[in-house]
Amino acid sequence: MSVVAGVDVGNATTEVALLDGGRLLGTDRLPTRGRKGSAESVHGAAALVRRAERRLGVEVSEASIAPLRAVDTATLAVPALPPRTGRL
Repeated sequence: MSVVAGVDVGNATTEVALLDGGRLLGTDRLPTRGRKGSAESVHGAAALVRRAERRLGVEVSEASIAPLRAVDTATLAVPALPPRTGRL
């Protein structure tokens, strides 16, 4: 068995998928730790892979990581449009 972990560290969540050949063994996800691309986010991804290994009873032999392009994201509250009152 040669288990490969596919890892995607996103701005909000980190996902991992474990595969054996073309067979999906399982997936897991957690909120991303720290800023995407930071050392903290990579440590969080590694911890997520270890958690998936324990849960599935396998050992990962190789990992494929999506590119870590750090970006800053923010949220913005957009006010609701006023109700239509008809033609003026």
